Amino acid sequence: MNRGPVPSVIPSSPETRRTLHASYMGYAAQAIANNFAPLLFITFESTLGIDLNELATLISVLFGTQLIMDLIASRYAERIGYRICILFATAMCAVGLGGLGLVPVFFAANAMPALTVATVVYAVGGGLIEVLVSPIVQGTPTPHPDRAMSALHTSYSFAQVAVVVVTTAFFALFGRTAWPLLAGLWALVPLASAVMFLRAPLPVHVAEDMSQDGGTAVVPFHRRKAFYVFVIVIMGGGACEMALGQWASSFAETSLGLGKSLGDLVGPASFALMMGVSRLFYTRYGHRIDLRRFLLVSTALCCVSFLLIGLLSTPIAVLLAFSIGGWSVGIISPGVFALAADDMPHGGMQMFGLFSAFNDMGNAMGPAVVGFAAQALGDSLHHGFLVATAFPAMIFVAFLAQSVVRRRPRTAGSPTRKAWYRQIYPD
Repeated sequence: MNRGPVPSVIPSSPETRRTLHASYMGYAAQAIANNFAPLLFITFESTLGIDLNELATLISVLFGTQLIMDLIASRYAERIGYRICILFATAMCAVGLGGLGLVPVFFAANAMPALTVATVVYAVGGGLIEVLVSPIVQGTPTPHPDRAMSALHTSYSFAQVAVVVVTTAFFALFGRTAWPLLAGLWALVPLASAVMFLRAPLPVHVAEDMSQDGGTAVVPFHRRKAFYVFVIVIMGGGACEMALGQWASSFAETSLGLGKSLGDLVGPASFALMMGVSRLFYTRYGHRIDLRRFLLVSTALCCVSFLLIGLLSTPIAVLLAFSIGGWSVGIISPGVFALAADDMPHGGMQMFGLFSAFNDMGNAMGPAVVGFAAQALGDSLHHGFLVATAFPAMIFVAFLAQSVVRRRPRTAGSPTRKAWYRQIYPD
């Protein structure tokens, strides 16, 4: 099997290349929408008078809006049409990012409402992109669809690295006060994706019948206990990922006393890089690894990383903990999607739309808990991360409990002989 670099997944067809490239660019736009503003948190505090509670509120608004769009898109996207929806999504993302740059120019005296509006606008675009591009890539004919999906998921992580590196280089050249110009330049990425989607062929998706399978009744996914385990994991994984990613820059600068450029490079960039590397690692070697055990070990490492961040003050040790956290959370969300597809193959787009919604719920909760706990416990992000250790612990307990149930002997009369167990965990 060819295990070359990611671009090898793209076949020679120009039409298919255009669709995949537009999708990857769309995911990159979502990475910009989610990760550019956190690099400016300290600037917002010093120049616009935004405090920690307000910063945490902005994060909650971002992912709360994306959650709502996940629910709407999973229900209506196929009825409206993928092309109209994806063009609207990329346009909103561009308008929101461009509007963010206008805040200090026109709304410096009343910045919080203006920042909130800009956040809502690009969050609408980011939420729609998150739901739409996966089925677009899944329905695009490629020689290696699994690699195309892996390339899509890893594109987010490496786009996040690019956001940090390019932003840091821009600030080094032009100064931090020039960030509104950079916001306008980042808005060009979703615009480029929109232009590519204008002519890209898009697959036609037909909603599945959730109640029948060749005349045989299928247990709805929401009645299966495994679904609720996956909900806990996907929510906790989103909370862990965004708590680390959203606060890494501020933590490195304020709690560790590092400069802005160094803090961004070794904080958010190392976190995102290791998250992408873990996904590439599993793409290459996943066939040799039991996914459930890999996830169990990953969540244990995530607990360790949160504890180290909360307890240690040595910059090198803490930044290493952020890198460990990036590695550990990298496979959680893609892993849950893969397990759910195997365990509940009839869930369809509705199930994955709900997973995206719960993931965004976790995305909103994680950074908010860190920010509010830090504010309440003496403006200390160390304390905020100690409180947020509850999220990886919750995932670990859920996976551990599920693993114990799966290993339990199936004796006569045992509740594990119930039909739902055999349907969820076939031998």
